[in-house]
Amino acid sequence: MNVTVNLTRKDIAKIYLRFVYLQGIVIFLIMFIIEFNVNLWFFPYFALSKILMAACVATLIILFFMLLISISKAQEKIGVIGKHEFRIDEKGLYNKSQYYQGLHQWQMFRCIKVTGSYLLLIFHNNQKIIIPKRDFTSATEFEQFVSLAQDYFQQSRVNNKS
Repeated sequence: MNVTVNLTRKDIAKIYLRFVYLQGIVIFLIMFIIEFNVNLWFFPYFALSKILMAACVATLIILFFMLLISISKAQEKIGVIGKHEFRIDEKGLYNKSQYYQGLHQWQMFRCIKVTGSYLLLIFHNNQKIIIPKRDFTSATEFEQFVSLAQDYFQQSRVNNKS
């Protein structure tokens, strides 16, 4: 099954923002729990709560800058942004662009998931191949592509274990 994708900076930003946003929510909840519990139940450890809060705020700031760096590097990297032709079969995902042509075998991926209107194929080192839903002719075609990719991926995992 084939699809031609035009990946933009906006696509990269949406994906990274989603992950940073989720991490930010988790850190905010941790901050709230620490502040509430430490001040309510462990008043003598007030200074500890302030140190933990500062660490959480620093982590949020670092996540924000990681987002900005990821977006700017995506623009600089030749071959990330632009037109890609993807084809999947039992061997893997074939990727062809102006700057790159190759096969990513299914064993190279850690997981495959749909987030929002994107299919993410995530490598073991957390790099991602992003395939927007909008580049398919229909929602049904997108779902078929996702289902086929997940089937091939699961089949490769079973074959590796045996």
